Order: sequence, then structure tokens, then C-alpha cells
Amino acid sequence: MEPPVTPPAALATAEQQRSAGYVRARAALVRAWGARATRHPVLVGEEMSAIALSAREATLSASARLRTLGHRLYYRPLAVGLLLMLFQQITGQPVVMAGSRAMLAAAGVTSRPDEVVAAFRLLVTLLTAATVDVAGRRPLLLTGASGMVTTLAVLCVMQLPVAAAMATEEQLALAGVATMAVFLACFQLSWGPISWLYCGEIFPLGIRGPAIAASNACGFSSSLAVTLLLPSLQRLLGVGGTYAACAAVCLAAVVTAHALVPETCGRSLEEIELYWGGDRMPSFETSSFSDWLP
Repeated sequence: MEPPVTPPAALATAEQQRSAGYVRARAALVRAWGARATRHPVLVGEEMSAIALSAREATLSASARLRTLGHRLYYRPLAVGLLLMLFQQITGQPVVMAGSRAMLAAAGVTSRPDEVVAAFRLLVTLLTAATVDVAGRRPLLLTGASGMVTTLAVLCVMQLPVAAAMATEEQLALAGVATMAVFLACFQLSWGPISWLYCGEIFPLGIRGPAIAASNACGFSSSLAVTLLLPSLQRLLGVGGTYAACAAVCLAAVVTAHALVPETCGRSLEEIELYWGGDRMPSFETSSFSDWLP
């Protein structure tokens, strides 16, 4: 049996038989859409045009893609990708992880604290993998960032003298571990894995390689900067002040995600590319897409 053919693959390999490749690609698209293709035949043609454009862009040389990266139509997706990777590193996760050993030790967990934290993060990440296509990327991103703001604010308050006056050291230690666990759960449900997922989906095909590379470079550079600056920041602001600063950054991440980051769950790469086209191309909110999306 002949393996299934994806529409982009059929178009990309149809240099000698363009009409035959188009027919095969359209048939593959109709099979993928099912009843939606019957209800909206005009959209099939629009999608085929977008796929053909993506297939042509995929043949660009590396230098041509780098030049294309500077086109104004790509400013928005590139900015979103860079901001996602930047916020992933500066929203407090390194700060909380740096204090996790002390928190666990104060609560009586002295045996392999790093392994305990790693196992917990792995379990939450598996939960994210199971729910991200159901709940959607954007809701998880916003919900997780909101939870991170709240837990960082709680950790900040716990460093104040009033907290020590109202609770014993043991109670504060247990509360700190619980708050840390909620923060890490929120991070692993949102900015931890979903930032990487977005970077594989939001970039148009013509710039995907350079754009992903630039986003990864931004993420690793931010991680290095946080590692180098964190000790100085804690000496300058104190532990509570550092938590407060991270909470403010998380709040900025919530605003940024709400204003700039689109939902990509259930959208094809061609639809996502059309979304970034501005007023000249349809967006996800227009009836041409929302009428037929499941």
C-alpha cells in the first residue's frame, strides 16, 4: 500500500508533474478535512494556495531566509518567539530552584532533594503533554503565569518579619515547600514546555529555521545572564525583593501573552502563517476560519 502523502510533500516534489502533484495534494487535503472540505470548497482552494506558497518558501537558500527574516511581516512572530523564550528564563524559575534545597531541608526533606524536585517536575510535564491539545496552548500559558505571579507574591510575603511573627519556623517551612511546589507546577504546565512548543508552530515556513535558532539563542543567553546575575541581584534586593521582582516580570508575561500570543491548537501551519499576514490576510477570528474549525 502506498504511504499517505501530505499536501506540502506532494507539492514540493511535483516540479516535473505540477498538475499531478496539485491533484494529489488537493486529494490529501480533502481527506484530512473530511466533511469540512465538502461544506467549504472555496477554503480548500485558499488552503492550497497557502500550501503552495509555503512549499516554494521551503526551497529558499539559507542566506535568502536570513534576508527574509528582516521583512516587516515577520516582525510580530519573531518578537513573540523571542519574548516567549526570554520570559521562560526570567520569570522566577531559576530563583525558586536556587532556594529549593534550603526549603526542602527546612521541611525535613534531606534525602536527595534534587531528585525529588526533578521527579515532581517530570510528572507535571507529563500531565501537560496529556492536556495541551485539549486545553489549548494559550489558556495554559495565561493560567500558569497567573499562578506564578500569585505564588511568587506569597514567597515574598513569607520573607517579611510579620510572617515570622505569625507562624513557627516549621509552619513557614511547610508553607514554603507547598508554595514552591505550586509554582513549579504552574511553570511546568505553561512557560516551561509550551514556550518550546510555540517556537515550533508560530513561525512561517520561509523563516522557521533562522527564527527557531534566534529564539533558542535568546533563551540560552537569558539563562546564562540569569545564572551570572542572580547572586548579585539577591545581595542587592534580598531574597524577598528578588521574589517580588520576579512576580512583576511574571505579571508582564501575563500581559504580553494576552496581547500578542495567538492560540495555535487545532490550526495548520499554513493557517498560522496567514494569521501573521496582517489586514491583507484572514485572521483566526474571522468567519472564514471560525466557521469550519472544529
